[in-house]
Amino acid sequence: MTEVLIALGSNLGDRRQWLRQAVAGLSSGGLEITGGSALFETEAVGIDGGARFLNAVISAKTELSPRRVLQACLATERVAGRERSGGDAASTERQSWSSRTLDLDLLKYGELAIAESDLVVPHPRITERAFVLAPLREVAPQWLLQGISVSCWYDRVAQSDVNRLDGTENWFWH
Repeated sequence: MTEVLIALGSNLGDRRQWLRQAVAGLSSGGLEITGGSALFETEAVGIDGGARFLNAVISAKTELSPRRVLQACLATERVAGRERSGGDAASTERQSWSSRTLDLDLLKYGELAIAESDLVVPHPRITERAFVLAPLREVAPQWLLQGISVSCWYDRVAQSDVNRLDGTENWFWH
């Protein structure tokens, strides 16, 4: 079994329910959820006038290949009404970002480094995004990205609009 880390986000509708639905979808899609962060509320980065996001990171174990994990993420997004345009889940090209019911990004797949046109692992923008780093440091604080721990990366980025929601530590088990 390979350990994977997946970032989750939602800024439309019942955001918490969309995140719970994502966990259920990924579980039925071949991932065994092993843990997760609390929920964080963050500004909608790159989306003018967008509603605030709920963000989290979950850890899981799987026997699926990286490509199959990506497909499980995309299928789970589609069930939530999300259709990606202008790229795939980990494309290095900037997409036209918009509000969404669900956004899933494969951050880590074991110790593999993957650089394909539509699948890049570790996700290429982790170190720039407090909304990913804040929940990630609860799940994998010592994970090294470019030789620097997630906790140190978090200390380096602006965090002014990242709010941990107290009492949400076990949201993914409900």
